[in-house]
Amino acid sequence: MITKFGSIMMFAFLMLAFVSCAKTSVRNGVPADIDEAVDALSDAINRSGQISFQVALRIDSVKSDLAEMRSVGDSLRLLTELSDIYTHFQVDSFFKYSNLAIGCAKKLGDIESATCLELKKTASYPLKLHFNEAVNSLSAINPDSLSLENKRVYYEAGKRIYLYFTTVHSSGSVYGDYMSEFASYNDALVSLVPQDDPYYKLYLGVQYLCRDELALCIAVLSEQISDMDILDEKFSEVASMLSLAYYLRDRYKMWMFYMTLAAISETELAVRDGEATRRMASAYYNIGEHDYAYRLMIESEKNVAASGAIMRSVHISEDVPMISGAYIRSQSASVVRLSLIIVCLLALSALAIVMLYSKQRDRKRLAKMAHRLEQANITKGVYISQFLSLCSTYVDKMEDFNKLVSRKLVAGQIDELFYLTKTDKIVNEQRKLFYDIFDEAFMRIYPTFIQDVNKLLAADKQFQVEGEHLSPELRILAFMRLGLDDSSQMARFLGLSVNTVYTYRNRIKTRALNRDTFEKDIAVIGNQIS
Repeated sequence: MITKFGSIMMFAFLMLAFVSCAKTSVRNGVPADIDEAVDALSDAINRSGQISFQVALRIDSVKSDLAEMRSVGDSLRLLTELSDIYTHFQVDSFFKYSNLAIGCAKKLGDIESATCLELKKTASYPLKLHFNEAVNSLSAINPDSLSLENKRVYYEAGKRIYLYFTTVHSSGSVYGDYMSEFASYNDALVSLVPQDDPYYKLYLGVQYLCRDELALCIAVLSEQISDMDILDEKFSEVASMLSLAYYLRDRYKMWMFYMTLAAISETELAVRDGEATRRMASAYYNIGEHDYAYRLMIESEKNVAASGAIMRSVHISEDVPMISGAYIRSQSASVVRLSLIIVCLLALSALAIVMLYSKQRDRKRLAKMAHRLEQANITKGVYISQFLSLCSTYVDKMEDFNKLVSRKLVAGQIDELFYLTKTDKIVNEQRKLFYDIFDEAFMRIYPTFIQDVNKLLAADKQFQVEGEHLSPELRILAFMRLGLDDSSQMARFLGLSVNTVYTYRNRIKTRALNRDTFEKDIAVIGNQIS
């Protein structure tokens, strides 16, 4: 049975991807047909740089958290997370953080976690061509001594190791022996995993495939994949097995469809040591689509180089001369078209230079205008300060006048005038008039002052002003903006005690996002030119 499809088994098995990278924010739907699948793969390849960047950002975030950890338990959790992210992203980093995590687990006496990490590390040895280490490490473990969870990890590791072996020995009796080992580890998973497990049908379908029961394999795996998201970590494996089953039944369109789905899943999950994209390149080369085959090959070569998976580079080197040669030949027929494109690009470049020069000139003009506006803002502050000084003098004189009239009234002169001055009515009226004039003038010069102040305050502690008048607190801030920082002078303007002004200022400062720079931030409101 193994001999019958041995030479073909390698083709789809190489696309099998065991991934644990973080899901990225991409379109999750599974394409309905081969045309949609090809479009989706092209889209995923276009975004592959962004996808890898998101994974790198997550790695940096976890490393930052790890640097702040003090407990061994937290360090183990973060090192394990880094190991999982790196599994199919960068092999050398995966080994590094796996070893660190294993050390933490042993230090904690967490043998369960240490064993799980060792098994996952063992499964990746073949990617660095460490075949003997993989076999020896696996043989040294007695699965009967493992917990149920680690037994599953053990058999998954065995499957993956012997799958890698088949990529090196693609024919002969040795290949058959490795395929038998692969099948035995998968059979163990079928026996171990309960039937309600999300991936039970995957193991069962592979078992049917290894037994050459293709109809049952297709039925089971089709049911499995219908419930899966394309970003599921085992989606690529299911798609690869279905692809192989259809290939063995000579249904090449379905083979191509599921192989494309496997490539999409690998790309979306930033699996850089996978095989699906390279296999797609070979397939498109065989049907004469040399340009697309070359694009897929370049993507695959880039991923393998970044992942550090030496074993994959061996396979890439077999395809590069063939696909590159075909691509170069197809491009040689387009020399005239490329020449025209170059001429157009040169013309566009010249136009771009002219536009850049024009924009540079506009930027200088805008910079001069901004400087003038900044000077105008400074001038505004000076004018308002002079205005306030004048108003302060006026209020002082009114208060003196009020005291004088009060003394005359006490002496028995003009009862009505005595009543008005004793109640401070004149002063209050003049102070209210001062407030009205000040509020209107200040808000005309600084129309966004309240919004700018609110940007400096916590979201739940911002000013809610109705109408056109400022509150005492906002007037204090307005005085600070104008450079009047003397609390006693503010108290005279507002008709408050000095202690009340201090209380208001401290209360406002406690609402600030940055208390240390709050007063400086108030003093420069309106100076910036957007």
